[in-house]
Amino acid sequence: GTYTANGVTWKYQLEGSPKTATITGEVLGNTAFSGALNIPDDIVHGGTHYTVTKIKDYAFHDYEKATTLSIPTSVTNIGEYAFSNCNGFTGSLSLPNVTTIKNSAFDHCGFTGSLSLPKVTTIGRDAFKACSFTGSLSLPNVITIGYNAFQNCSGFTGSPSLPKVTTIGEYVFTNCSGFRGSL
Repeated sequence: GTYTANGVTWKYQLEGSPKTATITGEVLGNTAFSGALNIPDDIVHGGTHYTVTKIKDYAFHDYEKATTLSIPTSVTNIGEYAFSNCNGFTGSLSLPNVTTIKNSAFDHCGFTGSLSLPKVTTIGRDAFKACSFTGSLSLPNVITIGYNAFQNCSGFTGSPSLPKVTTIGEYVFTNCSGFRGSL
């Protein structure tokens, strides 16, 4: 169905138990949409509230005119290519309750701020490939990082903190710039 919130008409899928929703996109499409992607934390369907917990694969792929991104704290899963090639974002990316970021989810995105992933345990291949961020990279709960996950990223400062990582794929930090200190 569709639901209008935060000035955007969102497309969604519902799940019954628990009452959750997956955002699958918005109605204008990637060539017509411009402005802020402020994803709602719930969808009201038939008078019932469904908590938004997922962003579907390809939901906002190639949304080059999207200017900012706000993902609610209820979201725990970001699908493959969900925001890939959204290179116009400004600001930081904070995903306080996301545990899984799938392959190429933010591939070739532009950000002007920091990256915060306090609960993420799995980062898929190419997840942040060719993104720019400012600040340090701290992945306190990440166990698995897929290949090329941060390849060609820029703007990081300080030394990366990866205290729980047990698996790092090939080329994860190839051509990254800005890291300082020890790993």
